[in-house]
Amino acid sequence: MLDKKERRFWKHKFRMRREDYPEHVQHLNLRDEDIDNEALGYLSKHIKAVGRLDLDNNLIDDRAHF
Repeated sequence: MLDKKERRFWKHKFRMRREDYPEHVQHLNLRDEDIDNEALGYLSKHIKAVGRLDLDNNLIDDRAHF
């Protein structure tokens, strides 16, 4: 079950509702986005496979836990 903060993340960042969350993505470009450890956790809970992932210049650090 998603909390309010996570639902808001998906709605505002990707314009998606709960039933639209993808499990497989060919290219996920998060370059120069305000994606942090918490947001990466939201993504990794739903997206199981990514063909190409671009994480340059964002707020993720080595303290991310999933």
